[in-house]
Amino acid sequence: MKYSERSKNKEILKPKCRDALLQGLFYPADAQELNEKLGRLLAQKTSDGVEPGLAEWAENKTRIQTGEVRQGHVHAIISPHGSLDYSGNIAAAAWQSIGATQFDTVVLLGASHRAYEPGVFLSESDFFSVPGKDVPVDRVLTRDLVLSNTEFLENDIPHLEEQGLEMQLVFIAKLLPDCKILPVIVSDVSSLMIDQLYANLYFSLQGRLDSTLIVISSNMAVNTDAVACEKDTEVFVQSILAGDDEAIDKQDNRDSSFCGSKLIAGFMRSRFSSGLQASCLGISTSASFAGGEDTAVGYAAVCFGDEL
Repeated sequence: MKYSERSKNKEILKPKCRDALLQGLFYPADAQELNEKLGRLLAQKTSDGVEPGLAEWAENKTRIQTGEVRQGHVHAIISPHGSLDYSGNIAAAAWQSIGATQFDTVVLLGASHRAYEPGVFLSESDFFSVPGKDVPVDRVLTRDLVLSNTEFLENDIPHLEEQGLEMQLVFIAKLLPDCKILPVIVSDVSSLMIDQLYANLYFSLQGRLDSTLIVISSNMAVNTDAVACEKDTEVFVQSILAGDDEAIDKQDNRDSSFCGSKLIAGFMRSRFSSGLQASCLGISTSASFAGGEDTAVGYAAVCFGDEL
């Protein structure tokens, strides 16, 4: 790799890399083992190991299998960020929906799970690393956004200990090895700021919207009652399918639930979602895999694609 030279003494500046945080914890640390695990998850049929929880989803699945409905080009997905053991089947269902499309750019959006100052944080890094792959950051797009709004900041600190985007990276490295990413973390920002983020993104991506995938990393309900957790998740997903962005926005990370709600509502209000149809690809909870834990976390896979 040829590094850029800066300063009069020709000092060589190495690329900055955001190292993997969750390897060996949420997914295998060994690149081959990770690749094989992802392969098994992605090879499953959408219905394998997935508890749909929605009558509409089950009906739509049947219609798709019989050829009555076909999903068009997918432009955006909502995918969970639990460990691969807990939510990998649901995340795989979301990523399966992109089919064989090779996107040039993936916009990764997630909410901070830690207490930082309010803001929209883009990364200073040149690469995000997962086992076996350093995924390049789109530095030009990053700079465009930073210059478009004084509230959009280049700051790696919120990214260094944030798991939400990393759990999508493992799928990106597997399925879209040639793409560049735009990692974005939002922390305690208003709905207006979210709307500005999507508006500026839409403007910056003109000319390559069809080759860009929007990925919103979000878990769903959190509840000590596993049945209530699944029901709350179903209600939330039904609001997405109904296009009710106001109901989604009201969740606003309530009791640690629905961490990406503001980002989801903002996407639904944005020009990105115009003409797209939302489809639920699966719902489950962590209780399916960790029955002894006190708290259940809901997971859902949703895609937004052209209607055919």
